[in-house]
Amino acid sequence: MQPHRAVALTLVLVAIPAAAQGLASEGSVTGTVLCEDTHAPARQANVFLQAPISNKPGAFIPPGKAFVAPTGLDGSFTISNVTPGEYYVIVWYPGYISAREYIYPGALSIEVSAGREPLPSFVQRVTIASGATAPVKIELKRGGSISGSVSYSDGAPIPNVALTPKFKLSDGKIADSSTGAFHTDGSGHYRIEGLPDGSYVVLAAIEGAMVPVFGGDLTGGSGLMIFAGGGMRPSKARVVAVSGPHEYAGVNITVPLIGVHEIAGAVAAPDGHRLNHGLVRLYPTGEPRFSMSAPLEADGTFSFHRIPADRYTILVEDASDWKLTPKGLGGLRYEERTLVQRYEPASVDVNVAETDLTNVFLTVSPIR
Repeated sequence: MQPHRAVALTLVLVAIPAAAQGLASEGSVTGTVLCEDTHAPARQANVFLQAPISNKPGAFIPPGKAFVAPTGLDGSFTISNVTPGEYYVIVWYPGYISAREYIYPGALSIEVSAGREPLPSFVQRVTIASGATAPVKIELKRGGSISGSVSYSDGAPIPNVALTPKFKLSDGKIADSSTGAFHTDGSGHYRIEGLPDGSYVVLAAIEGAMVPVFGGDLTGGSGLMIFAGGGMRPSKARVVAVSGPHEYAGVNITVPLIGVHEIAGAVAAPDGHRLNHGLVRLYPTGEPRFSMSAPLEADGTFSFHRIPADRYTILVEDASDWKLTPKGLGGLRYEERTLVQRYEPASVDVNVAETDLTNVFLTVSPIR
């Protein structure tokens, strides 16, 4: 029995230094978050660390351990057990500008905006060393705000509409803001806050959430998407120039009830048979950055509803034929899907003016 006791004791003695070594390999961040305009602590703000993302577009840091903590009543915070490395310290606090706007792929990062201005002082980067604590002090800057209402053309308010501010960059391109989506209240009013200085357009998703669709970072939605200023074209949207912590009110969106039309049609192969799978996107011709999207139905048809007058492009992507074979396992019944053929993308331009377009037909070529 003695040899067994000796081995057990040896394992315990070895395990203790190993655990201590593991703890020593991590570091921490501690600091205080204040509000620049009031000099008061930012209480219950969310603080988190973000590792720098590659400057190469499309290269993102893989998901990993989250390093996050709230601030206390004195604005202080501590984030412990942090893997050594380089991090940005990012604070979320209502009404104040987030450093995330200035960190790639944020809209104001130099990789996106091509700007040359120095980063604001609240954009802080720290080096976490093994067994060490990195101190930081952040003074948040209050941002501007945009407010208004969303209603139908008969004056009825539209509650719970999702609105997102979009940066309009100096080259005319539009970039996403990291502020996320805001919603109208029961009276159709909204207020977007915490905006850095810049030019903005406001996009509303009516009766359908905005969703990512095929084709990279393009945005699509099952409902009508309309900009403040009217229509689906970013180039015709109302531009709001935000400068300083001021409120820019009266940025209203009116959704038309008349003068809108249906667009419907079908997608088929060269031999005339209709496809049973694909995604159809609709966007103002020449401006594909924001689009509506609809799945191709099993009979090869698609439809879009309540489209304002304009010239549009209809694009079908991921078009394919699938064979559905009924299967059964005990009392369970299901359909087994087998890919038969994939097809090239195809598009057609249409002009929506005074009548509905219900006979739009697209023919797609098979991928050999």
